Amino acid sequence: PSLPPMVFAQQTYDVSSVDSSVQAGDILAIKEVKQSLKLLRGKTLTCVDVQTGQKKKLFENCAGNFSTTPSDVKLYLPQLLQNCALPQQCTLCYTGANAKDVLTHIPSGIVEVTATKVEKSLVVTPIGSRMDSSSMNTHNLMELPLNIDIMVHAAWPKESEMKLLIDDTQRYYK
Repeated sequence: PSLPPMVFAQQTYDVSSVDSSVQAGDILAIKEVKQSLKLLRGKTLTCVDVQTGQKKKLFENCAGNFSTTPSDVKLYLPQLLQNCALPQQCTLCYTGANAKDVLTHIPSGIVEVTATKVEKSLVVTPIGSRMDSSSMNTHNLMELPLNIDIMVHAAWPKESEMKLLIDDTQRYYK
């Protein structure tokens, strides 16, 4: 089974080593799972704490409580871009001082983060805005500046939704 790109630690897992400990509230970017060089340890999960950038190695026998629920996996756009390969699906939110002005430029619902421009802006398209057979409109691309604190909530599709998304994408590009 494939691993999610990010997880949220719901409880602290504290061991003597900082690089094997996880604090409640940490968001970890999953990098790889591999067999430990020490035969007795089994497999290790290599990940990065997105808030600190610290690399973590968790052994398969660690007792952790992790969530992939989108409302738990919240990070800022630069953190998403630094820790995940594009394209990624997510929802966007903003709660800053000028939220009324900014929110009119942020699409609602699930968007696909497709590209960056020299990491000064982000190009997204609302998932529901893809071209359909009754319309000749193309993708509704939006460019968002990265210098505002837009929060990202993960929106990874379920396996059944992924098939629908692939079918939809293939129909669009034919």
